[in-house]
Amino acid sequence: QLVTQFKKESIRCSLFIDPTTYQLDALHTINPDRVELYTYDYNHRYLKNRDTAIEPYQETVNWITTNTTIGINAGHDLNLNNLSYLLTKLPEIKEVSIGHQFVCDCLEFGLEKTIHYYLNQLPKSTP
Repeated sequence: QLVTQFKKESIRCSLFIDPTTYQLDALHTINPDRVELYTYDYNHRYLKNRDTAIEPYQETVNWITTNTTIGINAGHDLNLNNLSYLLTKLPEIKEVSIGHQFVCDCLEFGLEKTIHYYLNQLPKSTP
């Protein structure tokens, strides 16, 4: 299997997945280092009801953290409006892919302000 070959060469492997639990049993066989949750649906549902939007992601993250040691990333359509809520509700997320929106925000706000805005989206750590 390709993932096994990559891992033998010390290449970290991440799979892009939809937040549905029916496909997750295959993760035991594939055994990637990480999965990246495809957050397109989260963004579009977030505009209507953020609590409903996050539910399938919570279920998926719960399954992954309960049944595997696979790390969790997220990406696609994450932005200054929805990122903080996602990270607050899913603290298990290790990385997010925000490149496209980040560049767009840089064009609007400038690099320094955009970096500041995104850093403010990160959950505040407790002392």
